[in-house]
Amino acid sequence: MLYVIATPIGNLSDCSTHLKQILADQELDFLLCEDTRHTRKLLSALDIQKAPKLESLHAHNEGKRLQWVQEQWNNGAVLGLVSDAGTPAVSDPGRFVVQKAHECNIPVRVVAGPSSITAALSVSGFPVAPFLFLGFSPRKKGPRQRWLIQASAQECTLVILESGNRFPSLAEDIKELMPDREICICREMTKKFEEIRRVKIISLEAETLKGECVIIVGPGKAIVQEKKQQEGLKHIASLLAEQWGLSKREAYNRLLKIKD
Repeated sequence: MLYVIATPIGNLSDCSTHLKQILADQELDFLLCEDTRHTRKLLSALDIQKAPKLESLHAHNEGKRLQWVQEQWNNGAVLGLVSDAGTPAVSDPGRFVVQKAHECNIPVRVVAGPSSITAALSVSGFPVAPFLFLGFSPRKKGPRQRWLIQASAQECTLVILESGNRFPSLAEDIKELMPDREICICREMTKKFEEIRRVKIISLEAETLKGECVIIVGPGKAIVQEKKQQEGLKHIASLLAEQWGLSKREAYNRLLKIKD
């Protein structure tokens, strides 16, 4: 058996009775943790004396641990899966363990609880049917802008995770590419300095924020016109490059000068 267990995203009071029961009733043989130190603190705060044995399972070792996980199931063990905060396997590690459980016909059960994604959507006021969850943004500007352009084709509400110190770069790209949309910044949710702020993107300040953020971008028009125009110029440049005796890049740059 595998229990996928949600834990608080900041406020310990969000722990459910079901969560405490699963962790304390000694049904679990092993508890797979994103960070065993963090989970020990949670168990201590909940005053759970006889906890299951903690095993490390994070983004860098999950693939290597699948064989061990399968061996435990073969021996009849019951496993639990937790991340540092919120619901495992959504943006945190654990997806491959859940997938392996299904492949091995191991029953999977959920201990439902907090999720920063649904929490942020609920306070954004944006339509959520449908919404597109994008996870963390690419670090470099070029890939990040292409990522936003591709996502915008859905014209629905977008959900992005970002650290506060990387927020300015993301904010500048959203402001440049999606000026018609609104944005809701959800920072430090359920914690002492929680902040929920919805503004028009055109008036957004690209400032460094403290803590982790969930960014909700409201629905708007797809970013297609400029992209198609650029692709059109590239296609024309490739056709003219040979005739002009130039490289594709040189032909493209010459077309840009003509266009301007």
